[in-house]
Amino acid sequence: TLEEMYKVFNMGTRLEIYVKDLKTAEDMVAISKAFNVEADIIGRVVHSDSNLSKVVIKQGEAEVIL
Repeated sequence: TLEEMYKVFNMGTRLEIYVKDLKTAEDMVAISKAFNVEADIIGRVVHSDSNLSKVVIKQGEAEVIL
């Protein structure tokens, strides 16, 4: 299953940078590409009122909750 793949294989990214807002993220992608460095916005962090911590990975129609 997709969930097993995320737990067993290294399906991470090379480097993650968390920024305050979408504009900053877009600027950083543009700067990276200007230096011929591949970069993309791959997600976002959202506030939750829940006491439970979880990571939700969405890939197409599939969703994995860790």
